[in-house]
Amino acid sequence: MKIQLKMDKINNFFDWEKEKKFFSSKIKDINNKIKLNLDSETQKIYSKCLNLPFDFDHKELKRIKKLKKELKELDILIVIGIGGSFLGAKAGIEFLKKDVFKKKKTEVIFAGFQVSGSYLNNLIKFLKNKNWAINVISKSGTTLEPALSFRLLRKEIEKKYGKEESKKRIFVTTSNSDKSLLFKIASLENYERFIIPDEIIGRFSVLTNVGFLPFVFADLKVEEMIKGAKKAFEDTISEDIEKNISYKYALIRYILYTKLNKKIELFVNYEPQLFYFLEWIKQLFLESEGKNGKGIFISSSNNSTDLHSLGQFIQEGSKFLFETIINFNYVYKDCIVSRDKKNLDKLNYLSGQKFSYINQKIFESTKIAHIEGNVPNLEIIFSKMDEYNFGYLVFFFQRACIISSFLLSVNPFDQPGVEVYKSKLKDILSHKKSY
Repeated sequence: MKIQLKMDKINNFFDWEKEKKFFSSKIKDINNKIKLNLDSETQKIYSKCLNLPFDFDHKELKRIKKLKKELKELDILIVIGIGGSFLGAKAGIEFLKKDVFKKKKTEVIFAGFQVSGSYLNNLIKFLKNKNWAINVISKSGTTLEPALSFRLLRKEIEKKYGKEESKKRIFVTTSNSDKSLLFKIASLENYERFIIPDEIIGRFSVLTNVGFLPFVFADLKVEEMIKGAKKAFEDTISEDIEKNISYKYALIRYILYTKLNKKIELFVNYEPQLFYFLEWIKQLFLESEGKNGKGIFISSSNNSTDLHSLGQFIQEGSKFLFETIINFNYVYKDCIVSRDKKNLDKLNYLSGQKFSYINQKIFESTKIAHIEGNVPNLEIIFSKMDEYNFGYLVFFFQRACIISSFLLSVNPFDQPGVEVYKSKLKDILSHKKSY
C-alpha cells in the first residue's frame, strides 16, 4: 500500500499548480544531472543508496540469525553506536514495539551515543547478573563516543566471561577495509564481522547490517522491511511529480523554503513510538541539506504532550515554520473510556470512545487551528506500524532527502561541518591547542 501525502489548504499559502508547472523543469534537470553529470564518487553513492533493497544479502541475514540462535539464552544485546549507527536501529525497534512494557526475551540496549559516565556506570552495574553480548557499530572505529564505551564494555565482558568466550559475544559492524581501526581490531581479536558497504554513509545505513543485526535480536522481520523498501522504490521512480510522492514532498518543502521563507520544518507525531523515527529524520535531513549556508532546520513535536509547551508559539509566534505530520490509520491495541456513575471528572460525554478516536480528534482540531494561524501543514499517512511500512517510510524519506538536497544544489552524501568540532576536540584533548 502506498503512503499518502495530504496538503490541506496549501493553496492558502501558494498556488500549487502554478508552482508545480514552474518547477517541473528543475526536477527534470536534476534527474538529467543525476544520470549524466554527477561526479563518479557521488554517482556511486547515489546508486548504492537507491539500490540497497535489491542488493540485500540473504546470506548475511542467515549468518545473523544463526548467531542469534547460538545465543538464544541471551538477556541483553548492547548495541554501541552514534548518529546513523544508533538512530536507525533505535527508530526501528521503537517503531515496531507491539507491547511497550512487555519484557523481550533478548532486550536491545544502546550505548556509545553520548559521553555520560553516569549512564555507562549504571549500565555496567545493570549487566552484572545478566547474560549479555556486544554489537559495536562504526565504519571508522575512531568516533570518540562509541570507541570510549566499547573500551570499557569490552573490559567488562572479558572480566565476566574471559577473553576467549568474549570473542563469541562481541560482533563488529564496520567497513571492509584496513583503513578502519575497528576492522583492524576485529581482525586482530578474531571477532565476528558484519560489513557496511563502503559507499553507504551512516544516515542512509538503516537497511544494512547496521540495522539488521539489532533488528534480528529484537525479533523483527527484516525481510518485510526490504519488501516495503522495494515497493517505495517502485512508487518513487517516476519523474512525474504527481506520480512520485517523494518528489512532490521534496518540491513542496523547497517552495515553502524559497518562496515563503519557511526555514523550519516541524515534524509532528501523535504516537510516542514515533519519537525516535523523528530523531532519525532529523539527522537524515540536517546532515544532508545543511551546507553552504542553506537548508531547512528540522525539529519535532511529540503531541499531544508538546501542545502544552510548543503549541502557544506555533499558533501565535513567529511564522517561520511549517509542519509535517506523520500519521497512521491502524492502532494495534486500544483503550476505551469507561462510563462512571458519579461522573466527578465530567468525562462521561466521552464514554464508549476509543483513545485513538480522541487522539485523532486532537490531531484534526490542532491541524485546523494551526492552518488558520498561518502555519502550512503537510500530512504523511501510512496504514500501520509494521516492518513493511517501516521499510517503505525509510526509503521514501531517503529518496525525498536526496532530491531536496539536489534542489538546494548541495551534496546530500557528505558532512564536512561535523569534522570541524571533532578536529578542535582532538586538539583540546591532546593538549595541542587551547581556545
